[in-house]
Amino acid sequence: MKGFLLTIALITTSIVLDAQPNINLNATTNGTTVNVCNANFFDSGGSGGNYANNESYTITFCPTIANSAIRILFPLTSLNLGNGDMITIYDGNNTSASILATADNTANQSIFVEGSVGGGGCITIEFISDGTSVGTGWFAETSCVPICQTVIPILTSTTPAVKPATGTIDICPGETVDFAAQGSYPQNNIAYAQSDVTSTFEWVIEGQNYTGQIVQHTFLNPGGFIAKLTITDANGCSNLNALEQEIRVSNIPNFDNMILPSSPNCIGDTLNFIGTVQQTPANFAVPVTTGDSIFLPDGNGVSYSTSINITDFATGQFISSINDLEALCINFEHSYMGDLDIEIECPNGQIVQLHNQAGGGTYLGIPV
Repeated sequence: MKGFLLTIALITTSIVLDAQPNINLNATTNGTTVNVCNANFFDSGGSGGNYANNESYTITFCPTIANSAIRILFPLTSLNLGNGDMITIYDGNNTSASILATADNTANQSIFVEGSVGGGGCITIEFISDGTSVGTGWFAETSCVPICQTVIPILTSTTPAVKPATGTIDICPGETVDFAAQGSYPQNNIAYAQSDVTSTFEWVIEGQNYTGQIVQHTFLNPGGFIAKLTITDANGCSNLNALEQEIRVSNIPNFDNMILPSSPNCIGDTLNFIGTVQQTPANFAVPVTTGDSIFLPDGNGVSYSTSINITDFATGQFISSINDLEALCINFEHSYMGDLDIEIECPNGQIVQLHNQAGGGTYLGIPV
């Protein structure tokens, strides 16, 4: 495995290995913090040998570029550990941080993780080998990527105002709606500064693009429309789900069959004119809400979770029946379906199991 990688490096005149520093996890680097972006990372045996029995080493990688995080990639087939040996990657500068990934001798997939803002963009790698068997270890590559803090869009006001009962803006054809918004930055200044001054506000309304915290759009045609807002901060990070405001534009009243008041009529009489409006019922398509991706390593009894922030319900609305859900879709890759339990947990703590270690060896693909 490593011989193959080394051969490729020699054929390409060492572009892979010599263009960036090589770092081995051994007694010398044990317990150290390495500030780096692009590096090649090996076990104690280096690029051509095995690691030893009874190793217990840790190393921390932190980015050298401001507002960045360490990304590490163990390519497919680059990880070869002996039975009972384990590598663990933590989201931070020590082993007390949350676990991003684990791998042992059964690992048959790539590992691809990034440090988060909570861990300062650093990752810590711990390797432990027992006293029985060894392997050729690993080859991995580190790099620096922009770190992201949370961005939450907030619609502060509209003219006309949003109706509390329906959560919609109701207007007639030809009316103009003013939209005003701001961003909420709950992780501001953890890694970098966020503010509305340095963020960009991008709206999409009826296929037209607008920029700015305050925009206006004239709705000429009847129907149901959605104004979408995406906020991007100074580090290029955006809200996961766009703010989406529904606007209902009524049909034009039809007075062709208006009932006129009977005559004769005199000055001072009150006259009643009765017109009709042909209503056309229409439903807004509920937008798809997505969550962030998550790496699922071959851990044993370890749980991994990601969240979906749903902002499409009005205040006081709840899902009370399975029939309220149009679909719940999970797109993932894993080589052995029988490994997995999958659950969803509601904000109130209620848990529903979606999958219970069924499917045996059903192959769902190798993650990239």
